[in-house]
Amino acid sequence: MIKIKFAIIFVSCLFLLQSAVFANEKIAVFSVNIPATGSSFSVYPNSLNIIANDVINNMNLGNQLRALDFISTEQTINNKGLKNEYIEFLRKYKTTYAIDYDTCSKLGDELGVDKFLLISGGFDAQNMILKRSWLDKLSFPGVNTMKPSYKFLVTALLIDIKNGVRVWEQTYSD
Repeated sequence: MIKIKFAIIFVSCLFLLQSAVFANEKIAVFSVNIPATGSSFSVYPNSLNIIANDVINNMNLGNQLRALDFISTEQTINNKGLKNEYIEFLRKYKTTYAIDYDTCSKLGDELGVDKFLLISGGFDAQNMILKRSWLDKLSFPGVNTMKPSYKFLVTALLIDIKNGVRVWEQTYSD
């Protein structure tokens, strides 16, 4: 959990210190919190929303960058009739990590933003199952080397809507 807190602080500092790049810009932060086949959405369904809200709050502490809150973003998307496109955009990113730049452009125009920050993630169980420790390999009797079976991953992706490029992407794990 310490690494996740570090990730939130790091992402927030990145935006606060880049005043020349983000001078008086608005950014929309989206939590990719969509249930998808094979995802671990049901383990902790609101964990990504909590992380995204922390990032939004930290971004809004400075005066160079303004991040839209979830409520106003969702209301604008619903009022403009873009909810289905928005959900499909998030689902496509969640399952294939592909960005639909046409949908980004539509959403960006309606929200009045130039950049999106997508916060996605989930739990990975394969890493702990497939990777045995050296004590397991030695097979000492009575040695219990149980490790937690879940590893929490968070990926932050910054998209420049106007140029249609991925500006920055980082994955954090705990």
